[in-house]
Amino acid sequence: MIRPVSDADSPALIELIGTIWRSYPGIVFDVETELPELKAPASAFAQAGGQGWVAERDGRVLGSIGVAPSTSRNLWELLKLYVDRRERRQ
Repeated sequence: MIRPVSDADSPALIELIGTIWRSYPGIVFDVETELPELKAPASAFAQAGGQGWVAERDGRVLGSIGVAPSTSRNLWELLKLYVDRRERRQ
């Protein structure tokens, strides 16, 4: 199921994104410094004028994506596009 992200998804998104980041050698996953918006993702998207969604199955977040207006006129950016390694190419 795909649904709008909520601030309650924070722990699941931190786990998903952290697992992906840590799969790359030498990468440090520091939510406080690098991705503080993950502590309240729905609020962060709303503040940016955008929207985020998660894909979940059986209550487990398997992926995320969001959009927000770009600093360039009339453009939007894709944000937080992450998919659990086991769910890719499905």
